[in-house]
Amino acid sequence: MKKNLLIIGLTMAGATGAFAQGNLNFENISPGNAVSHIYGPETQNASLELSGNVSQAYGNSTHTGEFPVGTQVYDGGLVGGESTGTGTYQQQNGTLYSVELAAVPGSGASSVGTANFIPLSLTSVESAHATKGISGNAGFFSAGTVAVPGADGVNITTITARVFAWYNGGGANLTYAQDVASGAPAGFSALFNATVSDPNNGSVSPPIITGLTSFNLTETTTTPEPSTIVLGVIGASSFLFRRRK
Repeated sequence: MKKNLLIIGLTMAGATGAFAQGNLNFENISPGNAVSHIYGPETQNASLELSGNVSQAYGNSTHTGEFPVGTQVYDGGLVGGESTGTGTYQQQNGTLYSVELAAVPGSGASSVGTANFIPLSLTSVESAHATKGISGNAGFFSAGTVAVPGADGVNITTITARVFAWYNGGGANLTYAQDVASGAPAGFSALFNATVSDPNNGSVSPPIITGLTSFNLTETTTTPEPSTIVLGVIGASSFLFRRRK
């Protein structure tokens, strides 16, 4: 249900496009600074949504654990990797999964949905990060510099953001909404605040998204919104009432 509530129109996305844009580095892997993961659905409950970090050693000596450190445990396994994987959704194949950033200017927003997607090319969950000094391959993405509408990096430097991830089946045109409708793995992170830099100041590198925590994907069958169910009940009641008369 949470997934469905976050799939809303694109009005806001169009409205923010005219504003100045700040930059950030859209990745979830920065040894010694920020590392988070994307996990697959829980093995015992594929509809269970989890978010938060596991306090465990990962990677090289400059990075002793995920950031921010937490206590959330996942059993769904990491998404992405160089293997083709097995099963319907081939979870270990990073080219079959996409990530998008959704953000609004300022801090403290209570919700950031798909209407606020930053217009990125679909970015596969990365398969290898040898250059990053991380020994593992799965669960990561690195899309490089991203422009965020509405926050110019000078007057407004903070955004409220959320990361969405989903199974794209190898088809670049499969959207998050289409994925959720099909019941395939999809999910999103907890809301977090991030800082953007002024794209006109070449001496400042786009900051990394240190506030992002790990999260998992879920598999759920799409259910009607409450209003749809109510309308259905009213319609059925009216039909029966007429029949009885």
